[in-house]
Amino acid sequence: MDRVKITVDVAKIAYDIRDRYVTDARFMGLTVHELLSDRFIETMKTTLNTTAKELNDGDTTFFAVADGDGWIVSAIQSIFHNFGSYITEPNFNITLNSRASSFYLDVNHVNRLEPRKKPLHTLSAILMDNGESRMAIGISGGHYRPLFHSQVTTNIVDYELHPQEAIEHPRFQWNPNTALVECEEGYIGNAIAGYKLKKLGYPTRMGVAAIVEVKGGLKAGYTDIRGDGLPIGVI
Repeated sequence: MDRVKITVDVAKIAYDIRDRYVTDARFMGLTVHELLSDRFIETMKTTLNTTAKELNDGDTTFFAVADGDGWIVSAIQSIFHNFGSYITEPNFNITLNSRASSFYLDVNHVNRLEPRKKPLHTLSAILMDNGESRMAIGISGGHYRPLFHSQVTTNIVDYELHPQEAIEHPRFQWNPNTALVECEEGYIGNAIAGYKLKKLGYPTRMGVAAIVEVKGGLKAGYTDIRGDGLPIGVI
């Protein structure tokens, strides 16, 4: 459970930074470089006061593609929540979503609602150069996605798991504003200092991941037992 505690402790800091400082880049008071600096992160460790927003479920689709020349694409799309009367734009068949619900209505918050401003959103995908291979990685999970991304990538980089093993490895999530950590079966231990641990049967719907890997002349796709993804080769 040491890995779970360390990761959740760091997640508390990361989510606090997000909710305090991140919004449309044109409206931010700090640059991305400043937010990622060692000096800033050290300061946040001593001033942590987590007030993360409630994490809502979403409706996400991710796909990763590798072509014949070895180029890879990591793409993610999400309705998040249907907006209003469930309108789908007829020319491009895009269903309108309610991403604007991620704004704050507090006029003093950096992510407050303003004209011509893009809201904070949860969408993210990864391109990773792992030395002898390159990967396109993605996972569903809404606001939990950064926490799930960190688990999959550290499974590969730090624990040197095969991509399929990295996807299928048990996951965990922390519920902001609470001390609750939910963990899939597979981790040893029944307690985490400072948190309330809830063990869940494996597998859950704790994010659904997919990876495409290019390694020399090999191109491979890996999908998650937690969902209905499918690797397909097209000639």
